[in-house]
Amino acid sequence: MPPNLTPASTWRAPIRPLRPHHNRHQRALPHLAQLRPQPDLPQTISTSYGDDEQTVPSTYATLACQQFAQLGAGGITLLFASGDSGVGPSGACLSNDGKNTTMFLPSFPAFCPYVTAVGATKDFAPEVAPLGPANNFPSGWGFSNYFPRPAYRDPYVPDYIASLGSQFQGLYNESGRGYPDIAAQGSRFLTVWDGGVVVLDGTSASTPTAAGVVGLVNDALLAAGRAPLGWLNPWLYGVGKGGFTDVVEGSAVGCGSEGFPAEGGWDAVTGWGTPYFPKLVRLALEGWVHEYPPNLVQRRPSSAVPDIPSYNPRPDESLPPLLLFFLPLPH
Repeated sequence: MPPNLTPASTWRAPIRPLRPHHNRHQRALPHLAQLRPQPDLPQTISTSYGDDEQTVPSTYATLACQQFAQLGAGGITLLFASGDSGVGPSGACLSNDGKNTTMFLPSFPAFCPYVTAVGATKDFAPEVAPLGPANNFPSGWGFSNYFPRPAYRDPYVPDYIASLGSQFQGLYNESGRGYPDIAAQGSRFLTVWDGGVVVLDGTSASTPTAAGVVGLVNDALLAAGRAPLGWLNPWLYGVGKGGFTDVVEGSAVGCGSEGFPAEGGWDAVTGWGTPYFPKLVRLALEGWVHEYPPNLVQRRPSSAVPDIPSYNPRPDESLPPLLLFFLPLPH
């Protein structure tokens, strides 16, 4: 470790298997319940999990998002994978309200405004939004039907929507919270799985990769006596966007269409692009003036996140923290 750096901590958080009577979408609150009793949470948590937004009741999504916000206020950056189905899996892009309306399918919990959603890229010079032929994954996108676009995004997102013209009109919510916010390499990762090594693609690789970069930025901030980044998005859409390499090729293929294209600036397939650490850490050190309070580590979300009586994990459901290492393969 370089001298005078204070190590920040990063988790890739597992979401444990649920009991059979739990619906598939009821994973976010149990996940938060598992985090709550931890005595010393890290500054960065990466999670690779998602469901179609429309399968999640809006009340459930709102409660989970509020609790994600509490973690962010406590100095923790939450990164969620944007998904591996582009704008939606072909043949399944229909509403579930009985009307079978054709629509793009945003993902939960990536659409929550209080988490940072991470898309994926592949290749170098140029880096592009992927369609991985080996695993058939296009990077996920979304405009939420539950959460409106935050005001700090108004200078950027409407311009992207205007560039689309009437294309995809009626298939997504133009005023919703759009994602991903950023992207990272997500192609051809050597992954240790069940005792073997396999090559995988997806935002489950790009999200912990991005989390590692955020963790390094936090290292530098802590060493300088500053607070960790915490809830990232307002800073990201202000000064922080200058620390990313723009991705302008590729699209979020899905629903039988080419999906949203990558363009200059923010777009709905790679966000602001991929992090470039030298620029990102410089911007953070120049513009992040909050002093690091000595008691921040003790300010745990356990006192902020309300009890969740609907879920009590059994002892046999307890798993240790999961740490995965991904190595990108050369092409």
